[in-house]
Amino acid sequence: MNPFSAQRIRDPWEDEPAVADLNDRPLEALLSFFEQLERQGRLEHALVVLSPEPGYGKTHLLGRLFRKLQGRATRIYLQPFEAVDRCWERILGQILRELDRSDAPAPDPGRTQLAQLAALAIGHLTADLFDRGLVSEAELPCRWRNGSDELRRLLRADPLSLWEGPDAASWIEWIRRPTTFTCLDQCLWSRRIELGSVCNPHSWLKVLLGYLAHRLDPDRRRLCLDWMRATSLDPEEAAFLGLPRADIPAADSDPEDANELAKERILDFCRLARFARPFLFCFDQTEAFAQDSRWAARFGYVVATLVDRAPNQMLVVTANLEPWEKRILPAIEEAYRDRMRYKDPALHLSGLNESQARLLAESRLRRAGVEPEKAKGFLSGAWLPDFFRSAKTRGVRRFLMQAEEQWERRVNRSRPEPTSLRQCYEEILTRMRQGPPPFAPDTLQWLLREAGRSLPGWEPEEPYLGRKKHLLLRWLGNGWSVGFGREASSNWKRWEAIAREAVEEAKRPRGCRRSIFLRSWDDPPIPGPRWKAAEAIREACGGPLRILVLDPETWIPLAALYELHAKVLEGDLEFPREEALAFARERLRPWAEQLVRETPAQPTDTRESRLTVGELVKLCLQNDSPPPAEPVELGTVFHRIVAAFAGELLRTPHSRRTPEEYGKALQDLAEPEIAARRARGATGEAERLAAALRAFHENLERIAASGPVSSWADLFEGSELPVAGVFAGEGGRAVRIEGRVDALRRHPTEGRQLVDYKLSEPSDAPQDLLQLAIYAELLRRDPTASPVSGVLEYYGPSLTARTVSEGELRAIFSRQIRPVLEERILRQSASGPESPLEPGTGSEDPRIRETARKLEEFFASHGFPLRSAGAVRSHQLLRFRFRFPQGMRIERVLSLAPTLRVHLGLDCEPSILGIPGFIAVDLPNPEPFWLPWEEAYRGMPAGLTLPLLVGEAVEGQILARDLADANYPHVLVAGTSGSGKSMLLISILATLCRALSPEHLELLLIDPKILTFGPWKEIPQLRGRGLLTEPEEALAALEESVEEMGRRYRILAREGFDSLSRRIAAGKTEIPYRVIFFDEFADWLLGDRQTRRRFERSIERLAQKGRAAGIHLILATQRPERRVVTGLIHANLPVHLCLRVSSAIDSRMVLGESGAEKLLGKGDLLGNLGPGGALLRAQAPFRAGPLPAA
Repeated sequence: MNPFSAQRIRDPWEDEPAVADLNDRPLEALLSFFEQLERQGRLEHALVVLSPEPGYGKTHLLGRLFRKLQGRATRIYLQPFEAVDRCWERILGQILRELDRSDAPAPDPGRTQLAQLAALAIGHLTADLFDRGLVSEAELPCRWRNGSDELRRLLRADPLSLWEGPDAASWIEWIRRPTTFTCLDQCLWSRRIELGSVCNPHSWLKVLLGYLAHRLDPDRRRLCLDWMRATSLDPEEAAFLGLPRADIPAADSDPEDANELAKERILDFCRLARFARPFLFCFDQTEAFAQDSRWAARFGYVVATLVDRAPNQMLVVTANLEPWEKRILPAIEEAYRDRMRYKDPALHLSGLNESQARLLAESRLRRAGVEPEKAKGFLSGAWLPDFFRSAKTRGVRRFLMQAEEQWERRVNRSRPEPTSLRQCYEEILTRMRQGPPPFAPDTLQWLLREAGRSLPGWEPEEPYLGRKKHLLLRWLGNGWSVGFGREASSNWKRWEAIAREAVEEAKRPRGCRRSIFLRSWDDPPIPGPRWKAAEAIREACGGPLRILVLDPETWIPLAALYELHAKVLEGDLEFPREEALAFARERLRPWAEQLVRETPAQPTDTRESRLTVGELVKLCLQNDSPPPAEPVELGTVFHRIVAAFAGELLRTPHSRRTPEEYGKALQDLAEPEIAARRARGATGEAERLAAALRAFHENLERIAASGPVSSWADLFEGSELPVAGVFAGEGGRAVRIEGRVDALRRHPTEGRQLVDYKLSEPSDAPQDLLQLAIYAELLRRDPTASPVSGVLEYYGPSLTARTVSEGELRAIFSRQIRPVLEERILRQSASGPESPLEPGTGSEDPRIRETARKLEEFFASHGFPLRSAGAVRSHQLLRFRFRFPQGMRIERVLSLAPTLRVHLGLDCEPSILGIPGFIAVDLPNPEPFWLPWEEAYRGMPAGLTLPLLVGEAVEGQILARDLADANYPHVLVAGTSGSGKSMLLISILATLCRALSPEHLELLLIDPKILTFGPWKEIPQLRGRGLLTEPEEALAALEESVEEMGRRYRILAREGFDSLSRRIAAGKTEIPYRVIFFDEFADWLLGDRQTRRRFERSIERLAQKGRAAGIHLILATQRPERRVVTGLIHANLPVHLCLRVSSAIDSRMVLGESGAEKLLGKGDLLGNLGPGGALLRAQAPFRAGPLPAA
């Protein structure tokens, strides 16, 4: 890792150490102005921080300012808006996103900046009631009747604690009483605060109080945020908030009115900041306004309006000198320029000198863990003085780029290649995949504009609002037009108007033939299930209206293009803007072509093409009795609290806390719900919820202690994650399945886990497994995702966990769910028109469908009319299944493998084989993935006394046998170098050690080359023997095992048992099972004659009689020659596992037939798992790390 590769700060919330004395002057100037604001409540100018060129640390300076004003300012980071006619709406959206950030140094999801502002506003107004004598102590909740002075202090200093503490429920009830609440507006009047966005100031206070009171209810908080965002609400939603009709944004308001209301909301926030902390608004990346003089002029108007009309705020603008002076400032009206302080030298950034550069480099090297001597040698070179020879000061980024290059040259001894736009895009894409960026309207507007320009013959018209002004822009081309809109609300009246307008727009000669409205994956579905206008909206969706939901998989690559272009504009990436636009448009073109495709759009919520996971489970169980009822309301609360806790962890991934601190955070989230239940007398519910959450915390603590975890955030990929997938039948008919996953967890030792929480006693009800299997299948549709096992966690209230392997989940889906889906699709086909698949989705990867088509054509060309019956994606294989006509002999089909290899251009010969009901073709998986041992272990069948874990079959089932069973007592393993033989042996060994304690298992490890079992030489199951590496000690151990076998037979005969297993079952457990691993036994079989005879004699006796005495053999070799795998060994070791070998002859020696010479290596195996068994292909598990605990 190059210590200097990170050269850009994405936003001021990143914590990057400062260089001593670098740009302290502009920081001190900004802090001085803020102190002036705190004294006076208003500043006369916006403060413009200018940088000589990109890379002098504008965003870094804002970050330092943010940290200095922690606890003193409400900090808002703003980026350029893309729609000049909706600028205030876009700014308000960004403000609310920033207000939702945690306000504490150690982030707390409850203590957001908005929560602080709301609590301080309500708190100060309530304290004013005391000061004016409008409230007496007798009226207060019991907790405060003798402590009004303390309450008054809290109301002024830390009122948020009142909504978080144990008495929160009684406090909320008291503050909501009409006798209390109606007095608050009098205090507003007395402070001469007029809120301009409402007719009744109570509306603001009700929404702020609702936001505070529902801190653990995201749906209700969303309503509060929607109102603050000036979004129209349904009557039911408005009734919940208790707002008068006059203060609810109209569903049919036009963009100008909506934009004006958004401006007034922003001004109201600043007025309310009088109770709390002043706002710090920071406009960064303003180079985007230099693209168009209209944008620059509008930006000037925005700045001037905030300076003139918004109290209690400081506005900071950052800009690069050249675009600011030449393209932005000239476009701003002179009166607006007077509201900006841009000529103050104290606000201009400086570069670093050689001394500061050395300090910065030393800091980077130290944080990267570079050895002091190596760092000293690097900094003593002539490159550093040479870099400053042409100028005494240079930009920080220029220096870091030079240091990065020098590090590559001098330390890594390589010549750094110039970074391409594609590489920069891939880096942004990789980062964004860690967590989807917000569905920002400005990002969407830019994407739509540039996507329209990417199509030959098309051109965007912006803005284009339509007659009813629901649209943002449209694309004109090929004699018709497509309009685009973004509507975040879920107001049925507004959507009814949109549907009506889309139909009317399509009828106009110059109107939009299609109107496409884009929605986020987090937005509720349209139309709602009980909407009066649902049928009208669906009808419009069958014609000119299309409601397109962008899921994260679609959104992330698009948003990455926007960020790439923004960085080029800012100068953070040194590429020509035209080159960046060309790059972006090339990648936007497929999406744009999809949007203008002539196929009529379908509604996104028709009952014939969409099912929730719950509805699909009910379909699968329609003939079964209903499951026992669960405490639904309490379960919902539990889910909400643990989701909020996981969300807090993911928002603060680098925050390290003790388990006790994590427990306190979880307790804080739960306390209001527990207190509310106790207050209403539901003590049993409160205790049950508290106990379940304690068990949840203890479980996470156990998991975190099981492996290397820097913080508990490492345990989660996400919580309450929406998932969806389309399952298709023939002819393009499809069913879309949607749901929400409780949690995706990363277990330190067991890998990726899909977790489903149940606030109930453990249950054998099938719906739990069905639900888990459906979610796993939806997750598996991401080809980049790693395998996922399932965990059902029952909190009843103590934890009982049930683990389900990936193979079991696949099998459940294949056996019980897929047939129901196929029947549903067939029924849908018979009853209605075809439902085209959504672009980019399908029941299989398009590449798999294409390969299946090629295979059909190949077989048809040879006279075999086979029909594809689907494909199975295994770890290293893709298995294509084909139906064949009745009566057709398949021998000739199986002989076509060499011809098929040439036809498909494969590096190795494919396998064509008969499986029950089908002909199968096995091809290499172009995207192979491991089978983790832990996952395979969890998927083993229950009840195996001495488990032999082989792996996972191609069809998904876990293959395991019981060595204690008379049919599988001994094992022969063969495989050449690189085949995965050692990996399989380690897996078998680890399984035995996990399944049986050292008291019940004794091992002998014979390893002549000390390569396979070296790390296991001190495990307690060896009873102090260590590894046996020399012939004499190994033979002695085998002969001692023969003697031990005789001793055990005598004990069994004396006590009347026919096997050790039956003796152990009777409770006599002092004699352990003994398993002998012998790797590379061929080395000694091919030695001198005396050694060979002693070895064969011991092996023969142990193989013939060892099972009953509890002594078992596992022999392995790289060279399965006739002299090694003798008839004696082949006959007495019934389980044969063959990984890749060098020839068909070797394969026949082990398996009795050829085929193993065509295996892919790395654990790909063929196995005969006992007498009379069919040959099975499987993937061996991969086990890394130390011995698993028993």
